[in-house]
Amino acid sequence: MESELYKQRSLSRCLNDAYNLYRTNFKTIIRRIWLPSLILSLLTAATYLIYANGLMALASANLSVGSGIALSVLCLLSACAYVWIFTIIISLLNGKSVKANLPRMIRLALAVFGLMIVVCAFIGLVSMAFVGLTKTKPNTVLLTGVLGAAVACVVAYVLALPLCYSIMKYCIETEEKVMAIFKRNYLSGWHQWGFLFIIALLVGIIVMVIDTLVGMPNNILSIASGMRHVSMMEGDSPVVPSTFGLLTFLTATACTFVMVFVRPWVVFVFYYAYGCIDEKEKARLALRKVDVKETASKDRAMDFEEVR
Repeated sequence: MESELYKQRSLSRCLNDAYNLYRTNFKTIIRRIWLPSLILSLLTAATYLIYANGLMALASANLSVGSGIALSVLCLLSACAYVWIFTIIISLLNGKSVKANLPRMIRLALAVFGLMIVVCAFIGLVSMAFVGLTKTKPNTVLLTGVLGAAVACVVAYVLALPLCYSIMKYCIETEEKVMAIFKRNYLSGWHQWGFLFIIALLVGIIVMVIDTLVGMPNNILSIASGMRHVSMMEGDSPVVPSTFGLLTFLTATACTFVMVFVRPWVVFVFYYAYGCIDEKEKARLALRKVDVKETASKDRAMDFEEVR
């Protein structure tokens, strides 16, 4: 994909350039990711059905171990499909083959997974700390725990946002090491935290609106399925056709398939944000060097005057 990456851009320009890159390469994107997108959609639909049935079984104290194992396997396979899709998109951007990029993307996925474990542990510890330090009454323990978890999530989001830059830098610059996303590149992203925050906010709103509209058929069927389960728990006979499960599976597959094709645009937005931040960081460092030289020159001039 041909694109002018390294230059300073406004927020709207990042969004617009990402859209133009997506639009002009739409056929290539479809041709390259339709298969992993279809596999991911099928896995997601199956996960949704098993999860919904699992909630029903849990409510009736009849949850099987097999359902838990199936969910775990499907989640693992879905994660692999995500890595496959992301690797293809990055290959379109950095010009390397999927085979060359795949080991690096696997290392990135493992690093992100490890970070998620740390974040989950942090949220749990903060939640328990809130409950312990506030010495709440038994009837307010849940509320205090939720408040602690909310505070921890906000802190985690603030600290994780610079990773949007450092991860993209790792993906595009193939000589970068995976641990650099938590070190020097993370600090560069931290310097542009406000820029990344506004971009992430705008992208999040746009994606949420699109996903809500695209996923509306699936949401309607989910509500109908929930009402059916409630009726069955109360002893009523189901009032939906026997093919309802198949209809739900196909609808979830179709909705997810369409949603997946929005994600390349999201990657493109942060691709241009990375290029913009890289230019800003170069300008900032160049300005710092100029300031250091000017300060050194003034110091030498003062020393010379003192000698005279």
